Amino acid sequence: MFKYSLEPLKPDNDSPEIIKNMCYASNLANVGPMASVAGAIAEILCEKCIGLGFDAGFIENGGDIALFGDRNFKIQIYTKNSPFSDKFFIPLNPAKLFQDKILGICTSSSSIGPSVSFGDSDATTIIANSPAIADAFATSLGNLVKNDEKCLEDVIEFGKKFNVVKGICIIVKDKIGMWNVRLEKF
Repeated sequence: MFKYSLEPLKPDNDSPEIIKNMCYASNLANVGPMASVAGAIAEILCEKCIGLGFDAGFIENGGDIALFGDRNFKIQIYTKNSPFSDKFFIPLNPAKLFQDKILGICTSSSSIGPSVSFGDSDATTIIANSPAIADAFATSLGNLVKNDEKCLEDVIEFGKKFNVVKGICIIVKDKIGMWNVRLEKF
Protein backbone atom coordinates (compact mmCIF):
# COMPACT_ATOMS: atom_id res chain seq x y z
CA MET A 1 0.00 0.00 0.00
CA PHE A 2 2.80 2.45 0.91
CA LYS A 3 4.54 2.11 -2.46
CA TYR A 4 1.40 2.70 -4.53
CA SER A 5 -0.56 5.18 -2.42
CA LEU A 6 -1.41 8.49 -4.09
CA GLU A 7 -2.74 9.76 -0.77
CA PRO A 8 -0.82 10.77 2.37
CA LEU A 9 -0.30 8.00 4.92
CA LYS A 10 0.41 7.99 8.64
CA PRO A 11 3.59 6.08 9.53
CA ASP A 12 3.69 3.40 12.19
CA ASN A 13 5.45 4.43 15.40
CA ASP A 14 8.26 1.96 14.72
CA SER A 15 8.75 3.04 11.08
CA PRO A 16 12.29 3.97 9.99
CA GLU A 17 13.09 7.69 10.08
CA ILE A 18 13.06 7.97 6.27
CA ILE A 19 9.48 6.62 6.16
CA LYS A 20 8.43 9.12 8.83
CA ASN A 21 10.07 11.96 6.85
CA MET A 22 8.37 10.86 3.63
CA CYS A 23 4.97 10.65 5.36
CA TYR A 24 5.46 14.07 6.96
CA ALA A 25 6.35 15.67 3.59
CA SER A 26 3.52 13.91 1.77
CA ASN A 27 0.98 15.00 4.39
CA LEU A 28 2.06 18.64 3.99
CA ALA A 29 1.77 18.42 0.19
CA ASN A 30 -1.26 16.09 0.07
CA VAL A 31 0.38 13.42 -2.11
CA GLY A 32 1.45 9.82 -1.60
CA PRO A 33 4.67 9.23 0.35
CA MET A 34 6.63 7.95 -2.67
CA ALA A 35 6.37 11.48 -4.11
CA SER A 36 9.12 12.43 -1.67
CA VAL A 37 11.39 9.38 -1.83
CA ALA A 38 14.22 10.84 -3.95
CA GLY A 39 14.31 14.02 -1.89
CA ALA A 40 14.23 12.05 1.38
CA ILE A 41 17.15 9.84 0.30
CA ALA A 42 19.16 12.86 -0.89
CA GLU A 43 18.49 14.59 2.43
CA ILE A 44 19.80 11.61 4.43
CA LEU A 45 22.90 11.38 2.23
CA CYS A 46 23.64 15.10 2.73
CA GLU A 47 23.24 14.66 6.49
CA LYS A 48 25.78 11.80 6.34
CA CYS A 49 28.19 13.97 4.30
CA ILE A 50 27.91 16.77 6.86
CA GLY A 51 28.51 14.23 9.63
CA LEU A 52 31.68 13.11 7.84
CA GLY A 53 32.96 16.68 7.84
CA PHE A 54 32.16 17.85 4.32
CA ASP A 55 31.65 21.63 4.30
CA ALA A 56 29.60 21.76 1.08
CA GLY A 57 28.14 19.39 -1.45
CA PHE A 58 25.13 18.13 -3.34
CA ILE A 59 23.26 14.94 -4.10
CA GLU A 60 21.30 14.79 -7.37
CA ASN A 61 18.84 12.11 -8.42
CA GLY A 62 16.99 12.76 -11.67
CA GLY A 63 15.94 16.33 -11.00
CA ASP A 64 15.75 16.07 -7.22
CA ILE A 65 18.66 17.83 -5.55
CA ALA A 66 19.88 18.36 -2.00
CA LEU A 67 22.53 21.07 -1.45
CA PHE A 68 24.43 22.18 1.62
CA GLY A 69 27.23 24.55 2.56
CA ASP A 70 28.52 28.00 1.75
CA ARG A 71 29.06 27.51 -1.95
CA ASN A 72 27.48 28.99 -5.06
CA PHE A 73 25.63 26.41 -7.13
CA LYS A 74 24.09 26.79 -10.60
CA ILE A 75 20.94 24.72 -10.98
CA GLN A 76 19.82 24.10 -14.55
CA ILE A 77 16.23 23.11 -15.29
CA TYR A 78 16.08 20.73 -18.24
CA THR A 79 12.88 20.54 -20.24
CA LYS A 80 12.19 18.47 -23.31
CA ASN A 81 9.65 20.71 -25.08
CA SER A 82 10.50 24.25 -24.01
CA PRO A 83 12.59 27.08 -25.47
CA PHE A 84 13.80 27.73 -21.89
CA SER A 85 15.75 24.47 -21.75
CA ASP A 86 19.55 24.80 -21.45
CA LYS A 87 19.46 28.61 -21.52
CA PHE A 88 19.05 29.58 -17.86
CA PHE A 89 20.12 28.53 -14.39
CA ILE A 90 19.02 29.28 -10.85
CA PRO A 91 21.91 30.59 -8.71
CA LEU A 92 21.72 29.23 -5.15
CA ASN A 93 23.88 29.35 -2.04
CA PRO A 94 22.32 27.14 0.67
CA ALA A 95 24.22 28.77 3.56
CA LYS A 96 23.06 32.26 2.58
CA LEU A 97 19.45 31.17 2.20
CA PHE A 98 19.00 28.85 5.17
CA GLN A 99 22.21 29.01 7.26
CA ASP A 100 22.96 25.47 8.45
CA LYS A 101 20.13 23.69 6.70
CA ILE A 102 20.10 21.42 3.70
CA LEU A 103 18.38 23.03 0.74
CA GLY A 104 16.06 21.02 -1.49
CA ILE A 105 15.38 21.89 -5.11
CA CYS A 106 13.20 19.30 -6.78
CA THR A 107 11.47 19.07 -10.14
CA SER A 108 8.42 17.17 -11.35
CA SER A 109 7.63 16.79 -15.04
CA SER A 110 4.85 15.32 -17.12
CA SER A 111 7.16 15.00 -20.14
CA ILE A 112 10.41 13.60 -18.67
CA GLY A 113 11.13 10.70 -16.36
CA PRO A 114 9.22 7.71 -15.00
CA SER A 115 7.34 9.43 -12.16
CA VAL A 116 3.57 9.81 -12.18
CA SER A 117 2.36 13.34 -12.94
CA PHE A 118 -1.25 14.33 -13.49
CA GLY A 119 -0.36 17.84 -14.71
CA ASP A 120 0.93 19.32 -17.96
CA SER A 121 4.17 20.98 -16.83
CA ASP A 122 7.48 20.37 -18.54
CA ALA A 123 9.05 21.30 -15.20
CA THR A 124 7.61 22.25 -11.83
CA THR A 125 10.60 23.12 -9.64
CA ILE A 126 10.25 23.78 -5.92
CA ILE A 127 12.82 25.15 -3.48
CA ALA A 128 12.41 24.26 0.22
CA ASN A 129 14.64 23.86 3.25
CA SER A 130 13.99 20.12 3.11
CA PRO A 131 14.58 18.06 -0.04
CA ALA A 132 11.79 15.64 0.94
CA ILE A 133 9.35 18.55 1.23
CA ALA A 134 10.58 20.10 -2.05
CA ASP A 135 10.07 16.74 -3.77
CA ALA A 136 6.54 16.27 -2.41
CA PHE A 137 5.49 19.81 -3.36
CA ALA A 138 7.02 19.51 -6.85
CA THR A 139 4.67 16.57 -7.40
CA SER A 140 1.69 18.21 -5.70
CA LEU A 141 1.92 21.53 -7.53
CA GLY A 142 3.00 19.85 -10.77
CA ASN A 143 -0.21 17.81 -10.70
CA LEU A 144 -2.23 21.06 -10.74
CA VAL A 145 -0.51 22.66 -13.75
CA LYS A 146 -2.37 22.83 -17.05
CA ASN A 147 -1.17 24.39 -20.32
CA ASP A 148 -2.71 27.75 -19.53
CA GLU A 149 -1.05 31.00 -18.41
CA LYS A 150 -3.77 31.77 -15.85
CA CYS A 151 -3.32 28.30 -14.40
CA LEU A 152 0.41 28.97 -13.88
CA GLU A 153 -0.45 32.08 -11.87
CA ASP A 154 -3.08 30.20 -9.84
CA VAL A 155 -0.72 27.31 -9.02
CA ILE A 156 2.03 29.72 -7.96
CA GLU A 157 -0.40 31.67 -5.75
CA PHE A 158 -1.55 28.40 -4.20
CA GLY A 159 2.05 27.25 -3.61
CA LYS A 160 2.97 30.53 -1.92
CA LYS A 161 0.44 29.77 0.83
CA PHE A 162 2.69 27.03 2.23
CA ASN A 163 5.44 28.47 4.42
CA VAL A 164 7.67 25.46 3.70
CA VAL A 165 7.78 26.40 0.00
CA LYS A 166 10.55 28.97 -0.52
CA GLY A 167 10.61 29.25 -4.32
CA ILE A 168 8.65 28.10 -7.39
CA CYS A 169 9.51 27.89 -11.10
CA ILE A 170 7.01 26.32 -13.51
CA ILE A 171 7.64 25.80 -17.21
CA VAL A 172 4.97 24.68 -19.68
CA LYS A 173 6.15 24.74 -23.29
CA ASP A 174 6.79 28.46 -24.01
CA LYS A 175 5.33 29.75 -20.72
CA ILE A 176 7.19 30.29 -17.47
CA GLY A 177 5.97 31.35 -14.04
CA MET A 178 8.17 32.10 -11.04
CA TRP A 179 8.03 33.20 -7.44
CA ASN A 180 11.07 33.95 -5.28
CA VAL A 181 13.40 32.47 -7.93
CA ARG A 182 15.97 34.31 -10.01
CA LEU A 183 17.04 32.98 -13.41
CA GLU A 184 20.35 33.90 -15.02
CA LYS A 185 21.51 33.22 -18.58
CA PHE A 186 24.34 30.77 -19.18
